Amino acid sequence: MVATRYIGITDVANRAQVEIFKMACSLYRKDRLPREQRPVFHAGVMMSYKTLHGFASKWSDTFPSKEVIRDVFSVPGVMNCLHYADYDAIDVTDSLVKAMDIAGPAMNALQLDMVWPEPEYLMSAMQRSGRKNKPETILQIGRNAMSKCGDNPDLVAEKLCQYGDSITHVRLDKSGGEGKEMDVSELLRYAAAIHERRPDLGKVFAGGLCAETAHTLNSIMSIYPASCDAQGTMRSSGDAHNPIEVERGFEYIKKVAQSVMKFPVPT
Repeated sequence: MVATRYIGITDVANRAQVEIFKMACSLYRKDRLPREQRPVFHAGVMMSYKTLHGFASKWSDTFPSKEVIRDVFSVPGVMNCLHYADYDAIDVTDSLVKAMDIAGPAMNALQLDMVWPEPEYLMSAMQRSGRKNKPETILQIGRNAMSKCGDNPDLVAEKLCQYGDSITHVRLDKSGGEGKEMDVSELLRYAAAIHERRPDLGKVFAGGLCAETAHTLNSIMSIYPASCDAQGTMRSSGDAHNPIEVERGFEYIKKVAQSVMKFPVPT
């Protein structure tokens, strides 16, 4: 499977927002790129172990309901991605099967906001889900995952080899959804080590991305046909409990797409 390249926004709330962001992504991409390198819009919806199982959480009134998720995931031609967060790795296989069922058949991507979940749990969940088409799977490598490997890019890359084809992308993100701007040079060290061991994995960069910081992707895009995602910065308040702002999302996609198209595709 060729990893889809995408420009993402997480915490989209409804179909109308997805339609607008999809249009923004389409408007600014250039046909000179090979089809497999043209970015699509990634519509990210959050879910956690607690919200999945109905336990009290500070996100209970923020993360969307089943009906809302399926509304967000109703636009064709979009990377419909469920972001599943569980940093304690509780009942991973059963929970992922249940989460994918709630997200519905239009969900075609799954992001794991987890710290090194066991690969066999992921493979078992995909088998038990009964899906005809296996969703693309993005493993987030954040502060805790890096720390578990001694903040050593080579050890991170080595550990990723254990996952085989159970993942299609690796997301490098130390922001924790808090809008902290990425340290590009640091993330590129991780990307280089990963590319050496797992060149098949799509590389996703995140951390403080918005229209004003999109230029930080330029040095990345000159090396890799990378993807990116934004979340915390999609609100002027910086408060993740507030709705994302469509104008901020549109401008971010516009600026990122222009950065993506500035460079030739690496050979």
